[in-house]
Formats: sequence, C-alpha cells, structure tokens
Amino acid sequence: MPGYTCSMKGVSPLRTIFFSLIILLAQSGATYGGLLIEFEIASNLQQRLFQPPTEIDNDPLFSPTTVATFYRQRSYRPYWSHQGHVTPTAHSFLQHLGNVINDGLEPLDYHLLQLTKAFSSPRKDLLAEEVSRLEILLSDAFFHLAFDLQGGEAPQGATWSLPAPKRIADSTLFEALRREEPHRLLQKMRPNHPDYAALRNALNDYRQIATQGGWSQLPPKILQIQEGEGVHHLRHRLAASHDIATAEGPEHIDIDLKRAIRHFQKRHGLPPSGEIDEQTLTELNVPITERIRSILANLKRWRQMPRSDFPARYLLVNIPGYRLRLIDHGRPLLDMRVVVGRPERPTPVMQAMMTHLVLNPFWEVPTSIATEDIWPRLIGNPDYAERQGYHVVNGWDDEREIDLATLPTDTLDVAELPYRLRQAPGPANALGRIKFIFPNRDNIYLHDTPERRHFSQLRRDFSSGCIRLEEPLELADALLSKSQGLTRRHLEQRLKQGNNQKIPLSEPLAVYLLYWTAFVDHKGELQFRQDLYGVDPEPSFKRVNSLGVKRQQPLMGGNHL
Repeated sequence: MPGYTCSMKGVSPLRTIFFSLIILLAQSGATYGGLLIEFEIASNLQQRLFQPPTEIDNDPLFSPTTVATFYRQRSYRPYWSHQGHVTPTAHSFLQHLGNVINDGLEPLDYHLLQLTKAFSSPRKDLLAEEVSRLEILLSDAFFHLAFDLQGGEAPQGATWSLPAPKRIADSTLFEALRREEPHRLLQKMRPNHPDYAALRNALNDYRQIATQGGWSQLPPKILQIQEGEGVHHLRHRLAASHDIATAEGPEHIDIDLKRAIRHFQKRHGLPPSGEIDEQTLTELNVPITERIRSILANLKRWRQMPRSDFPARYLLVNIPGYRLRLIDHGRPLLDMRVVVGRPERPTPVMQAMMTHLVLNPFWEVPTSIATEDIWPRLIGNPDYAERQGYHVVNGWDDEREIDLATLPTDTLDVAELPYRLRQAPGPANALGRIKFIFPNRDNIYLHDTPERRHFSQLRRDFSSGCIRLEEPLELADALLSKSQGLTRRHLEQRLKQGNNQKIPLSEPLAVYLLYWTAFVDHKGELQFRQDLYGVDPEPSFKRVNSLGVKRQQPLMGGNHL
C-alpha cells in the first residue's frame, strides 16, 4: 500500500502493525473503511511518537516518554478511540478530569481546554491526524493526573520526614488500563481516608460560599461594639461561615451570638471566650480565598502521605494546632496541649512506632543545642552546671566524665568541642520526669518539661523540635494502665525513687506528627490553624498562557465542561 510506508531510520515496519490490526479488527467485525482509519491513526501515532514531542499545539506535555512507551507496547493501536470516533471510555475520563477541581487540582493543567474543544466538535468523523493528537493529549492527561493523585512532587525541607507514597509502576498501569476504566483506576489513587473525603467536601462548601460573595471585613471598632449595626454585620459574617444558622437576630450580642462566637473560636484554635478580641477579629477577617488556599494545601499534603491505613489506635500530634490526641477507632481518648519546635528548629512531619518510655530520664544534649545554647552559659560559670545537673562527657563513644573545672574555659572554641553534655535526672532536667521514645532519624520524642508557663500561651512553638507534653503522666497512664497494670499512682511511686527506668510498651504504638492547617475534626467541624512554619504552598501551575504569565487558579470552582 504505497500511501502508508515509513522511511524513518529505526522505525519498525508498519506492515506488522497493519497485519495485527487486520486480525484484531476482523475479529471485531470492523469494516474495511474502519480498518483503514485505524491503520492511519496507528501510523500517525508512530510518526508523532518516534521522537516524543514536548508539546501538542503549544500545549506542553507532562510525560511524553511514558505516552510513547504506552503506545509502543500497544503496537500504536489507539486506546481512546475506535475507527476514528472517541469512545465512552474517553467521555467518562473527560468528565472525571473536569471534576478533579474537587481535589484542589487544576483541570486546565491536564489539557482540558483542548480536549473539550475537540470533544465538542460538530463533525462526526475526525481525521487520523486529529485523532492521534487527541490520543496523545488524553494519555498524557491520564498519566499526569495519576502522578498528581499519587502525591506529585515530594515535599522538600527539614519539616517533612515522611516517605513518599509508593507509586504504581508504569508497566503495572499499562496493564491495568487493559482491564479497568481509567476513571476507576484514578479513583483508587486518591487517599482512602474519610478525612480526605471530608476535606474535599469542605472545599466544595467554601467555594460555594465564595461564589455567593464570601464575607466582608469587619472594622476594628467591632471590638467595642455591643449593640447596633456593628452587631448586625457580625451576625452576617458568622452566618457566611456557617457558625450561626441565620444572620437574622437582635442588634445586640445575645446568647445565640455568643455561642456562635465560641463556635468560631473553637474552629480556629482560639480560647472560646465568646468575646470578640483582637485574635478573633484577625481570624474573622482572613479572606475566603485564603481559607480555600489552606484547604488546597492540606488536600495536597494528604496526597503526599504514605497510603498505609491508620491503625485502630495511634497518637496524633498536629504541629500547627499544638495538640496531641490519642485516637482509638476514630475517637479521641486523650487530648492535651503541647509545645512544638520553633520555626528555626521545626518539628518534622513524620511517622514512627513508640516502643518504650523512660522515667527520670537523662538528657543527652544534642550538639547544636549544646553549642548554641548551653556551653556559652557553662564557660566561666561552673555553678550553673551544678544547679542544672549538667555533666561533661568525654565523647559520644566514651562515657568518662570530665571535671568542668579542669577545662581551659577561657580558650575553648564551643564550635569545635569534642565533648558532649549530659543532664542528670532531677527537677531542672529539660525532659522533665518522663519521656516517650519512638526511634527515628531526627531523634524526636515526646517528653515532660519543667517549663510549664508555655502551655497557657496561644502560640506554643518554643522547643528545639521535640514535643513537650502538658500532661505526660496522663498519657503514660493511658498507655500502660490497661495493658500492663501500671496506673498513674504506680508511675508516681516509681518516679519518686529518682532512678532512671525504662518501661517497654506491651505493643508498639504508631505516632504521627502531622501538619494540618485545615482539617475536619471527628465531629465534622472544619478547623483552621495558622501556618506556623510558612510551608503552605501557593497553588502550583504547570502551564503558562500565551503571554508567559502564570494563570491564576480558579479558586471559586465552576463547571469546566
């Protein structure tokens, strides 16, 4: 057939494709005309993908090499079309593509404009060249979306120590596409956790609030207002975020309005006073677009987490929420305030297994803390070391203690010291009377603290990365009383002995240190917390318009199809 030869060096003869198509299409009852269009599409696909293009009609491709491999393994048979017509599979996928906005993803990043335009063409028959272009765009959109739903690019930096989700290998995905509809495969790639689904619903709710106008800013004078028009504006603001059922009500602060203020304060991690103070006013005036961005950031964080299910019982610390909860079958058994790492020494996002706790612990002072915080106080002040219980040890591999008085403190370079510091158990010990160990590469643990004043503060980022507990004995009692018969009374008796003691857990307990600035709690309430470490990303855009300017993400949502 003279019209269908290919002279490109290294390209397999199309004769193989032609005869394989004859067999396949003959088995399916294809017409001769259908056979010709299938062969022409395959020929066009092979030519286009011989050297995978980086874009189609100025629309950048995300994974051209994967697309080329996919079609090569199919002998360049089309996947999304049959005899020149797009299939129901393609239509279902396009519908799914438009709905990924509910995951906080941007459908336009997956060729939606070009695909929608092609699908809405009034012509019944498309040319082979048009079909092959459509095939490449659909396949690239699928592989791109699969990548993003499985976590996208892994987070970078000291605040993230979780392993990336395990991705489905391309070869496995190619095989799965033979057996299952693409949109069903994609659904399985989403985090299978009710909290992710709840946050998706919250995103939809807040986009609806945004399309209805969101909420207006309240003036500073609202702090002094107890009645009048200002109260009317406050009711409207709280009604907009569903903290009160209706904006109708008296123009004075009544019991219902106080209840609504407390509800709002609880949802934003504020003391539920029922009064409009400066902190509450600040949170009330955060624009709806910023709240939506917080939800988007946390949906992305969910996708970046490992896909293993949470166990029935686990400890969860929400770092920007400054709280620890012991969760059992989805319900919190214990809830307490914590102190987390300050921004220059952040607490990392991580997961590990708690294996034991230690009563009356020693504190092996990390080198960075010793160098920056403690050695400068010790040098020339030996009384400080005695009061605080610090001992100088010869090194990390040598347990011999050294008398601080024998060191030439006037010439010591604290940045180059070979010694390490150890703090003995006692009332001044930085770890308090108890610490909880879950081995991890960052050497992070939970512990008591003699510094109690920080727990009464709203912002509690004062540690060097580890988690300080408000009620460590409550946690120890919850972990040991039923399984090992060690109640709080027993633990207090052991603590009074003053000696260092290790208590293994009968079963390891999963510990999660996570970073949620927007989440839905166990009561179904949407919660927001401030971005403590400034790591909530701006929405990412993989495409630019014809002027080279990044598009603005349509935070309000809408129907793209």
